[in-house]
Amino acid sequence: MTAPHAPKDEHSALGTHPYKGRGALALWLGMLVPGIAWITGFTADFALVERACVSRTMLPLHLVMLLTVALAAAGTLLAAREWRRTGRAWPNAEGGATPRARFMAATGTLLGGFFLLLLVAQWSSHLVIPPCLAS
Repeated sequence: MTAPHAPKDEHSALGTHPYKGRGALALWLGMLVPGIAWITGFTADFALVERACVSRTMLPLHLVMLLTVALAAAGTLLAAREWRRTGRAWPNAEGGATPRARFMAATGTLLGGFFLLLLVAQWSSHLVIPPCLAS
């Protein structure tokens, strides 16, 4: 008779890994929030250009960009925090909850930086191009 395979660690034996269940929420938010912030800001910015032209104020455009940059930065910082918690090593071919969490955290951090760069580039266009020329 053969002995059953022992689990890799005590977390898998108990089914209580910190990146299962509620612990995965921070990973998903870190991955998705920056992209959602960018597309929301892009859409709202596009919708508000005509209103900014008519009212001759850039305040709504700047407020939308400030809010979306803050939201994307929060998502990026959340992903970076989770990456530090997983050991900050690059993901590898190893399976399991911790390598998966490391991959999600690293991807969220890199994507967050990319979307922050896009948002800053989009916001900088408001400083150069008046809204009436953009519509």
